[in-house]
Amino acid sequence: MPFVLLGDQGYPLKEYLLRPYPFDKNLDSAKETFNYRLSKARRMIECTFGILVSKWRCLKTELQMNPEHVDIVIKTICLLHNIIIDKEGIDETLLEQVRRDPTINSETHSVSRRNNRSRTEAYIIRDTFKDYFTTVGVIK
Repeated sequence: MPFVLLGDQGYPLKEYLLRPYPFDKNLDSAKETFNYRLSKARRMIECTFGILVSKWRCLKTELQMNPEHVDIVIKTICLLHNIIIDKEGIDETLLEQVRRDPTINSETHSVSRRNNRSRTEAYIIRDTFKDYFTTVGVIK
């Protein structure tokens, strides 16, 4: 399976961008489970990034550097963040603030609707992920 980015309903289904099945009354339980787990994973990632952004100011704006160096900076920030947590503990106030911040869990992304046609491969990839995550035990 390819690596994919996680998106919400506002994004088109692409081979590299996984989004939930359209919400409708006739979704079967496997698709509902997939949508729930995809949403849960997205929220976890958004909260994690929100915590990092609140501690590391350089993430609040575009990184002004060569793209080759961005990976190193992000990995370094994650490493330093984990060292700080190990030494000082988790800032529970910050964690609660990020959880309550409505901008982190916003579902109001606006994406152009042109080029919103999904290719057959994208449907196959989403269905394969759905089959995997609904038949194999996953993190709860």
